[in-house]
Amino acid sequence: MKLTAKRPRQAKKTKSVPKPALPFVQQRTPGRIEFIDRPVPHVYVSRDAYSRMYHLVDIAHEEVGWLGTVKMTRLGNFVIEEVFLLEQEVTSAQTELSTEGQAKLVQHLIETRSDGMDVANRLRFWGHSHVNMSTDPSYQDNRQMDELRDSGCPWFIRGILNKQGVMRFDIFFWDSGVKVIDAAWSIWDQIDDSMRAELETEFNDKVSRKVYPTHTVVSSWKGGPQPAHPGYTGEISGNRTGRIVVLDPTMMHAGETSSVG
Repeated sequence: MKLTAKRPRQAKKTKSVPKPALPFVQQRTPGRIEFIDRPVPHVYVSRDAYSRMYHLVDIAHEEVGWLGTVKMTRLGNFVIEEVFLLEQEVTSAQTELSTEGQAKLVQHLIETRSDGMDVANRLRFWGHSHVNMSTDPSYQDNRQMDELRDSGCPWFIRGILNKQGVMRFDIFFWDSGVKVIDAAWSIWDQIDDSMRAELETEFNDKVSRKVYPTHTVVSSWKGGPQPAHPGYTGEISGNRTGRIVVLDPTMMHAGETSSVG
């Protein structure tokens, strides 16, 4: 009797049913605002302004405020150039920009500086110390910005600093209704052109180009002596490409030079 092995039964193939799409739900995180034609603006602080603000924060045991000049770069960033302390009455919890204090500062700038009017028109930065408290804005800080908005400037910068080494900048774009909170900042370093002539003279006195002697080899080649290194013409050759670094101090982000504060 011949025995044959039974073939195992093949399992029936079942069609997989795709899971239905989940219903849409609201986002748990707030929306993100981006600038269409440029990166988020960066705040640069001149070394003079940085030093003055540090000393004011270090000296004051109560809140104290100041105004500063700001210029906008070609790429839409901001440079805080000068800061000015003004007359004010302060407490341990708040400081206010009085109309009288601002008027006296503007008058002083016009009377003592040839560019006083221009400087006064560029006062678009209000900075103040929170002493040892957080740099989060208070109700008074926000109310102060509402008052500054009435000045007609399309944008303004607020700085809040403390003795813990924290410096926060908020940029108010009133014309578009946008505020940049805690903007990135760094120290603004400009190239000092006044030293160039002296350095050029010193350079010419101390630096010279090294000249290498020409070496040739004689061979049986009928065309005459060949260069020691065929193809060498005195120029650097190869596929390496140089790295271009933009040092123009008005070109920010796309090659601006700065040192992080």
